[in-house]
Amino acid sequence: LADLESPYIWDMLYHPELKSLIVGTGPGGKLMVVTPKGKTRVFFDSNESHILSLAPGPDKTVFAGTSMRGVIFQFELDGSVRRTWDLEDNEVRALAFSKGSLYVGANKIKAYEADIYFMAERGMLQDRSQFARLLAARIGQLQQGREAVEKSFQELFDATIYRLTSDYDLHRIIRIPGRYVCDVGVDDSGVIYAAAADEGELWAATEPNLGWVMMDLKEAQVLSLGMEKGKLRLVGTANAAAAYETRRVHATAPQFTSDVKDTQFRSRWGGIEWKGSGPIEVMTRTGNQSIPDDTWSEWSKPLSKSGTRIKSASARFIQFRLRWKAKSDTRIDWVRLAYVNENQRPRIDRVVTARIHDVMPSTKGDVFSNRQEGDHYRRMATDAQKKVRVQFYAADPDGDQLSYWLYYRCEGDKEWVIINPKKPITDPTQYYSLDQAISAKTQGSSVSRYYRPGHSYQRGVPYDWKTGDLADGWYMLKVVASDERDNAENAKSVWKQVGPILIDNRKPEVSQLKETEKLTWEGEATDSMGHISRVEYNVDGEKWEILKAKDGIYDNQKEQFEIKLKSLLPGEHVLTVRAFDECGNIGMRQLGVSGKASQ
Repeated sequence: LADLESPYIWDMLYHPELKSLIVGTGPGGKLMVVTPKGKTRVFFDSNESHILSLAPGPDKTVFAGTSMRGVIFQFELDGSVRRTWDLEDNEVRALAFSKGSLYVGANKIKAYEADIYFMAERGMLQDRSQFARLLAARIGQLQQGREAVEKSFQELFDATIYRLTSDYDLHRIIRIPGRYVCDVGVDDSGVIYAAAADEGELWAATEPNLGWVMMDLKEAQVLSLGMEKGKLRLVGTANAAAAYETRRVHATAPQFTSDVKDTQFRSRWGGIEWKGSGPIEVMTRTGNQSIPDDTWSEWSKPLSKSGTRIKSASARFIQFRLRWKAKSDTRIDWVRLAYVNENQRPRIDRVVTARIHDVMPSTKGDVFSNRQEGDHYRRMATDAQKKVRVQFYAADPDGDQLSYWLYYRCEGDKEWVIINPKKPITDPTQYYSLDQAISAKTQGSSVSRYYRPGHSYQRGVPYDWKTGDLADGWYMLKVVASDERDNAENAKSVWKQVGPILIDNRKPEVSQLKETEKLTWEGEATDSMGHISRVEYNVDGEKWEILKAKDGIYDNQKEQFEIKLKSLLPGEHVLTVRAFDECGNIGMRQLGVSGKASQ
């Protein structure tokens, strides 16, 4: 009939006043008019990527829905725009007009990577539509089977059904997360139908905000609906292509099967409760795969009393099924079930040990300029030298609070000695706000991990191990993490060993300090356990000066050094030498020297 020179024709509407077809095309987003003789003209150029959907409106007007911004236009017969509505969705995929109201099926790209993909290549949208490009980009997944298709759609889209009333009030009827709506229809009773192109589902909805799956077909996508005389007559599918004829009748064996529920970990089941009217039977089945297969248990025997304990085997996933008599007034309002996760073992990712000189090296000399302040911090530093800071980073998969026990063992010993026998080390208590808990829940996380005291994984749990009374030597340290605080039985623990750690409380010695020639002295610094890390000197209490090791590096328990002065005033002086070991201990030696003897 006509060649519109557009790669895509998305929707067509015959308008009796124009006696022509109105055609939505893309890319380019042009609304075309095609006469019975095949003549064409541009009815409206939207500057959008595509005009995806059309519907007749009141007063001989026409509604059109677009992508990529998700705009609804209302046109007069001359092609002028009466009104527009800019939705928060990316595309208006389907429109249906019934009893003075316009029903809208819209889709929003929710995945960050998909949003960037489409927006970054906006210029290429002149060649393909969103939906066609999505299918083309994921054709490999389409060929691999239904599971891959489900995953891609659920990750990328959310669907929403709107109603535009006769007084032009646009409001949302229902949002369907993880779905892509392809068509909408409304019957005489006010039930709204939505074809979902991801799991072969036909959704139904009524106001306010009530929706359910009316048909769950074996085909992967439901693409189109055929309405006739105010009733749903046909349902068209893809992957594979099929057409279903439908009619509203009472089910001969009515039942409802829930989605698969994920408890995150293997769980033991409690009671299952429901509220409704009329006789209801409930069955359950469980498994450890997210999709029911042969490894799942069989459906349990029917339960007819609310609160009865679930008999299905312990597992991570569960599904329930409701049954009731045909042609009855039975109604089910809600179902809930109780479970408890099997306790998960905690983990210790790392343990870090440090001493005062690792953070504020005492080997930098006298860093305290103010005497009073210097004495205070010097005492603190001296006390800190007799401690080892232990910082452990641990977590519990099911959010239990952890208790920690520390043990040490000296080199050569067989038995571990507990460091904190009376009281465990615990995580600092943190209370999370209800807003954070709700945010965690909407993202699929367990609220119990947030809305109560939680673990301090990010910053670690600190503990100061007092080592001042221990004998010098090399020690191993063991950290044990247990979830006993949140588990009355079947508590689990894990441990991690670190070391060896040098404990050295004795000061190094400065010996053999003697003058070898004018203004030159030699000496030796020795430590019983660790390496000498630094040697410094001063004359008459003046500024400390660092000395170079005679062999060029401080890396042994015994190090020799040499002091060379450029000059020395006449008179008696005090030469002070101090040596540091790797544990921060300081040994000191003083020697009286004469300035005259050195001239």
